[in-house]
Amino acid sequence: MGEEPIYQTSYMGFWIKVYPNRVDFKSGVGTQSIPLNQIVSIQPGTMGILQITLESTGGMKYAIPTTKKKEVQQAIIDAQARFAANGQIQTNVANMSGMIPIDEYLARLKTQKDNWQLELDKVNTQMSTIRAHYEQSRSNLFFKQSAHSKDHQLKKLQPTKEKLQQEILAIRTEITRIQALKRQGVKMVKPEY
Repeated sequence: MGEEPIYQTSYMGFWIKVYPNRVDFKSGVGTQSIPLNQIVSIQPGTMGILQITLESTGGMKYAIPTTKKKEVQQAIIDAQARFAANGQIQTNVANMSGMIPIDEYLARLKTQKDNWQLELDKVNTQMSTIRAHYEQSRSNLFFKQSAHSKDHQLKKLQPTKEKLQQEILAIRTEITRIQALKRQGVKMVKPEY
């Protein structure tokens, strides 16, 4: 991002960088970023525990190893105060870290759910058509479709139907989760779909 942090510290390969509008950190595998306006608490932990815990508006807690708990806490509090005073909007930074506005993500999820539902409706229609043709062919004197042929065609479509049903259920769960975050005031999210 090319931007210099206003505070940084590291301890045993873990690090924290406080920027004017976010906190980037490494507390395990990979790095993470939280916009300053989404940090609701900073807990320095108890004596002897070398970590600080950040809690986000979505209820997520991030434990970050550090020997400078009070310094980190004060740096984040100071940055939040400056951020609020400046009224900065960190949409561009959030976009660079893979985050998007929550309403955009919800719209994307709903569109994907609708597309999968259309595909599922198509598969269900195909299966109904196969069954109807079989029933119709049973009364036809010249052409009789075998039950084996019908079953074979239905079995070919069944895995697709089940996969779509699972995808729709999963995306409905994600929509519910994101709607709950939105009610909590979260403005930006990292898309999982």
